[in-house]
Amino acid sequence: MHFSQEQIRKVIVNNQYLNSFIKDGVKEFMKSFLETILQEEIKIFIGRDKYERKKSAVLRYRNGTRQRNYLTLQAGMLKLSIPRCRGYHFSSVLLNKRSITQRDLEEVIIQIWSEGSSYRDLQNLIKKIYGEYFCLKKFHTMIKSLDEYVDHYHNREIKNEYDCIFIDGLEISIKGLPKKYHKEYYRAKRKNAVKLAVLGQRREGPKIIKEIIDYKIALSEDEFGYTELLRSLKNRGLTSDKIKIVIHDGEASISKALKNVYGKDKIQEQRCMIHRLRNILGCLRNKQNKEQINKDVWAVYSSNTKEEFYRNQLIIFDKWKFKEPEAMEIFNKKDEKLLTKYNFEIHIHKSIHSNNTIERYFREIRRRIKAIGAFENIQSADRLLFLIIEYLNQRRGSIPTNSNLKFTH
Repeated sequence: MHFSQEQIRKVIVNNQYLNSFIKDGVKEFMKSFLETILQEEIKIFIGRDKYERKKSAVLRYRNGTRQRNYLTLQAGMLKLSIPRCRGYHFSSVLLNKRSITQRDLEEVIIQIWSEGSSYRDLQNLIKKIYGEYFCLKKFHTMIKSLDEYVDHYHNREIKNEYDCIFIDGLEISIKGLPKKYHKEYYRAKRKNAVKLAVLGQRREGPKIIKEIIDYKIALSEDEFGYTELLRSLKNRGLTSDKIKIVIHDGEASISKALKNVYGKDKIQEQRCMIHRLRNILGCLRNKQNKEQINKDVWAVYSSNTKEEFYRNQLIIFDKWKFKEPEAMEIFNKKDEKLLTKYNFEIHIHKSIHSNNTIERYFREIRRRIKAIGAFENIQSADRLLFLIIEYLNQRRGSIPTNSNLKFTH
């Protein structure tokens, strides 16, 4: 059977008309249905029907309606008439607090935002799917609802024990903070704040779970900031008996903070071998030696025992001490915290001799905050960082901080 172009065009036009008719019908039905439920809710809240007079100790009166846009999965944007009560706050059970979206749709929007999409990306997405304009202020109102989850995360009790703890800082930009004009901050694209983070690794049966236990936004990576973060964790349950070893990049402020909070020598520390290797390679006179020295030094750092480490270190030092004296001076520098891993079994050496575990987390966080560039203030940074961290924690086996915020469970 063959159809002419005119017949095909008529079918398409009729189909578009039918789709539009169905969509408008569904929209009108949803609007009427939701407003009927709202009227029943205000009736229960006031305690009497419209125009009904009733003696009561507490009298509540209707006070007209207000218009609110409500975004639904089924019918797009609906303009609903929300009843009001004079002298009392009427909050609908049917709609969420902000009367903007259905809860399921709001969770989807928040998850898309946490994965690196900006408000304008979300605005364009809603426009393409529903054909409706969704102002940026509404997204901000929606995201602001995360504050209760953020507070719960920063104040929750810590019950788990951890095989190892990783500590490090990630530089970020916040518009509401003063700029720093030191040369190092120019090289780091003028970052003016830092997120100090503590990541824990633990076992549940055969499964290894990695999770950022908590973080703190500070002006700089210093002893005071790390001390405050660790003291908060200790007060909430992360005592020294729940930590077997702490791994960090050799930052002196971290060691001082651990001493301030947990006492001297209470916590075993392992300094990151990869950071030490980078320091060695950064002092080379002849860059052509980089590849070979990298192999030689890492062969030393991969030794199975402390005795083997010292033996291999002497061999490599003698090999390069005249060609690369500055690099070998760093390489030969004694540091017992570099060898703490040898106090543990061989099979876990690879997981504790570097800070790579928390660096992988930071790589994911950088990728997601790249779309934003600079945060407006500390509160907005806190919300997004929490959401990204919660998403990454759940992906790596951690249970949700709050049952209302589930990404992978």
